[in-house]
Amino acid sequence: MAVGVQLSELLDQLKFESGQSANVAHGVSYRDALVYFLQRTQNELWTQHVWPHLSYRSTVDINAGQAEYNYPAGVDFESVRRLSILVGGEWMPVEFAITDDMLALYDLDDTTQRSSPVRAWEHNGAESANNQFRIWPRPDVAQKLRIHSQRKLGPLVQNTDTCTLDSTLIVLFAAAEILADRKSEAAPLKLQKAKDHMRMLKSRQNGLKSTPFQVGADNYGGGNRLRPGLDYIPQKG
Repeated sequence: MAVGVQLSELLDQLKFESGQSANVAHGVSYRDALVYFLQRTQNELWTQHVWPHLSYRSTVDINAGQAEYNYPAGVDFESVRRLSILVGGEWMPVEFAITDDMLALYDLDDTTQRSSPVRAWEHNGAESANNQFRIWPRPDVAQKLRIHSQRKLGPLVQNTDTCTLDSTLIVLFAAAEILADRKSEAAPLKLQKAKDHMRMLKSRQNGLKSTPFQVGADNYGGGNRLRPGLDYIPQKG
């Protein structure tokens, strides 16, 4: 996987792959348009797939009575793939989305309503806490929460900036779009090359990107196991 390739080289590759001149005398607007295609293509690929080489874990200490937490440094809502909570020495999945039924059981606005373990989470979209998440129910004891996330993309603006994803993949998909916009007969072939390269990368990484995390789905092999507060509402007391 060719990561860490400088923007200047990506621009040259894109010009050749899309049948454009590599003449550096072209104006700033010409360069800006190509940079935009590269930036957007890399961002779309980052969003649409789980990239094992960018995966990492962060552990958050959960405090009794506290429902809101800051994301760890370098992590935001878009980069989170899944959460898990340590229960009896085993990391168990924490579901995404806190529903009205859950809040009817344990109201987060009532600080006296507490339980364990943590079973659900959501992004805290309040303007005063735009990089926070909150958990349900409000915990009654300290716990360990693990955030599985994907490292965010680095900048791709200056010529010395480097790509975070595979350079060939970025260039081929960007070139295919440029050729399609120009209604070039070469567009389908270029797109096919991009797709073939994607399949090769998936194969090398054991197909992990072919099963991206789906919010709200069973991504952990839990089968038909019923989960309290999610598949059924336990009775108080």
